Amino acid sequence: EATLPYWDRFVTLISARLAAACDYCLLQLSRLYRNLNTEPRQLRCFTLPFGRLELHMQPRDMSGCEHILEYDDASIADYLEEVMAGRLTPVRMEARVIYRNDAEVCVFRRNADVIDVSHPHVSDWREPVTEALDWIRRERTSLVQTVTRRPVLKLAA
Repeated sequence: EATLPYWDRFVTLISARLAAACDYCLLQLSRLYRNLNTEPRQLRCFTLPFGRLELHMQPRDMSGCEHILEYDDASIADYLEEVMAGRLTPVRMEARVIYRNDAEVCVFRRNADVIDVSHPHVSDWREPVTEALDWIRRERTSLVQTVTRRPVLKLAA
């Protein structure tokens, strides 16, 4: 019974430290969640002869990020620190190929870590737009090659 006051003091100290750790973790998770969520929006629209190419930015689904597992624990911690501090925002860039009749033909998606969400840099969205333009070029050349020309009929005099 002589150690009971010491035990009570120890339990009180441990519970206070545990509560502080829980509060800190909750604060960090809320910062992470806040910085992971961005409003989906259209960044650019390029008008083309047959339709348009729209570039959209939306939040990245972090549950499907297998690329994070490739890093070691220290790198993951550094990456999450950058996201929590607001220096990086993981997003998904989409380049959508849309014909004149508003039919969405193809979508090219790429994940990017954007430094400034309000003004993404060209390097953040260059890859999906380049892929979309390459796809458009391939489709147009294949259409030109597959169009069969009707033989010219000559009239006998």
